[in-house]
Amino acid sequence: MAQEFSWNLVANIAKSFMGGCTEIKEFSEKKKDRILVSKIFNINKVISYDKDDLTPIPNKGKKYDYITKSTLNRGVCEYTGYIEEEGLVNSGTFSLGLLQMTFFYRENDWYARQFMRQISCKFEIDKYAAIYLENVLNTLSKKLLSGLVRDVDSTFRNSEILLPVDSEGNPDFKWMSDFMKKIEINIKDTIKKIL
Repeated sequence: MAQEFSWNLVANIAKSFMGGCTEIKEFSEKKKDRILVSKIFNINKVISYDKDDLTPIPNKGKKYDYITKSTLNRGVCEYTGYIEEEGLVNSGTFSLGLLQMTFFYRENDWYARQFMRQISCKFEIDKYAAIYLENVLNTLSKKLLSGLVRDVDSTFRNSEILLPVDSEGNPDFKWMSDFMKKIEINIKDTIKKIL
C-alpha cells in the first residue's frame, strides 16, 4: 500500500510538474518530434469480467488488479485471485478506460471490467519511461472523447504525440526514464525538507 501511495504521489506530482516544464531548461532544450501513435503502441480489446467472476485471493497468494473505467485509485476497483489465463493482462502495459478516456500504466497483472482497452508499447521501457508516456498519452483524452467509442481504436492509432527523440529521430525512452527519475528524486527531497 505504501508503495502504491508513493507511486501515485509521484505520478500526480509529475503530471502537474510536467504541465509547467517549459521553464525547465533540460526539458525545453530536448529535441522533440510528433510521432504516429501506431509506431509505438498497440491497442487491443480485453476480455471483461463482472464482479461475480472475481475469486478470493489465496492466503499469501498472488493478487491481481481488477480495473474499471473509473479514474479513482488509478482505475483499480478491487483485487482478485486468479480467474483464468485468457483474460489476464500482463503488467508493463497501459489501460485505457473508455468512459473518461484515461490512460494508466499498470505495474501489476490485471483483469478488466467492461469498456477497457489494453495499450502495449512496441519497445521495451521501464516504469519511469512509462509514467512519462502515461502523461503524454493522456493528452489524447480530449480527442478520444470527442469521437464515438466504436472509433477509439482507429482514432488512437492515427493520432500523433509529441515525444523527446534521439539524434536519429527515434523516441528517446532512456531520456524519458532519466528525466522522470530526476523528478522523483526532486519530489522526495522536497518532501523530506517539508517533514
